[in-house]
Amino acid sequence: MKIHMAFIGVGLLLAFSAVWQQTFSTSAASISVDRITLLCMTTVQGRLLTALLDVDYKNKTVNAVSAKISDTSVHWQTPDGNLTVYHELDRLKGIYRNHYGLFATDFPPAYYCKKAPPGNF
Repeated sequence: MKIHMAFIGVGLLLAFSAVWQQTFSTSAASISVDRITLLCMTTVQGRLLTALLDVDYKNKTVNAVSAKISDTSVHWQTPDGNLTVYHELDRLKGIYRNHYGLFATDFPPAYYCKKAPPGNF
């Protein structure tokens, strides 16, 4: 009985190890991607808002705009008339925010991002 339980334990350990290794390999592979398109969504006053972000890690751009990219975040700026829009993508949480001015006067809505699905055509 003890020998049988030991084989079951070893089998479970090997199965868990294989799943963990596959998960680790997948996440490591996704980190080395040069470019990714993200679909980010939020709801403000009952309206669905979306943002499509094309992040190019190799060229350090977002939607073809120069960006500062670290392991944890991506920052970039875009003009809007006489104002500047500041953008931040939290790579760890998958949250995108944007606001006018250096400091957000109102707490900007959080857009929750995921890898964009492939197009239909």
